[in-house]
Amino acid sequence: MKKILLFFIVSIALLLFIVVLSDDEKTTTPESPNPESLPQAKIRTSEEIAQLGRASTVKIEGRFVEKNLILSDERKEWSGSGVIVHKDKEDKYYIMTNQHVTGFVMMLTSDTIPEISEYKLDVMMPDGKTCVPEGILINSDLKDYALLIVDGSVGSYPVLPLSDAMPSQGAKVYAMGHPLGLEYSFSSGVVSAIRNDPDYGEVIQIDAPINPGNSGGPLLDDKGSLIGINTGGFTESVNFAISSREISRGLDESKWEAIPTAPDELTNLIKQIKKAK
Repeated sequence: MKKILLFFIVSIALLLFIVVLSDDEKTTTPESPNPESLPQAKIRTSEEIAQLGRASTVKIEGRFVEKNLILSDERKEWSGSGVIVHKDKEDKYYIMTNQHVTGFVMMLTSDTIPEISEYKLDVMMPDGKTCVPEGILINSDLKDYALLIVDGSVGSYPVLPLSDAMPSQGAKVYAMGHPLGLEYSFSSGVVSAIRNDPDYGEVIQIDAPINPGNSGGPLLDDKGSLIGINTGGFTESVNFAISSREISRGLDESKWEAIPTAPDELTNLIKQIKKAK
């Protein structure tokens, strides 16, 4: 019953989030100004962009314990980043991150069907306050992005909404996150290419450094717009972010699934998915 109620609450919250995003995408009417006549967002300094990114970036720490009937239980811990993209009328913050930062993919790709005895995510907000998300949603197609829902009582923070702007090749970009546990590290680079990946969809290839702990953090353009979510890389200068435009395409309620945090419910969900493959 609790699981059904949580899913209902999270689904309603997500629907409201999608409606707000849709309302933001206004079409031009005779009464409204032509978008081309509107003032363009100004180019910001790197210092200004760093401040914008820091004010809306969170740190995410996760852990789960997998039961082992023969050896000692296996404990896995990790950390990543996230960015506050929306606050709704119900005083809920929506934090965008990577699906792999939730830890779900680690459990799902286990060689065996894991028995989870503990699972928890902690979110450290920009001012250092910590909280536990009341909802975790992943894309049902297992794309590498996820939403965490946090109660607004934790504090007041600015949001960085997803932007549909796409940078051109060679454009300057900036990344904020917590690489290797080094909190609120800021780096910059240029766009190497825009690519379409069969697993990730539209991605922005960048040469800005991306390391473990950066995953889920914001990629910003020279106006401070959130153009992507940093995801990972192959070498020091070949790194990738999922474009905000790609994520916006997936913001369809039918494409999201609430992930339970209770160990037994989480174990059952993983079993169902693995058996269905």
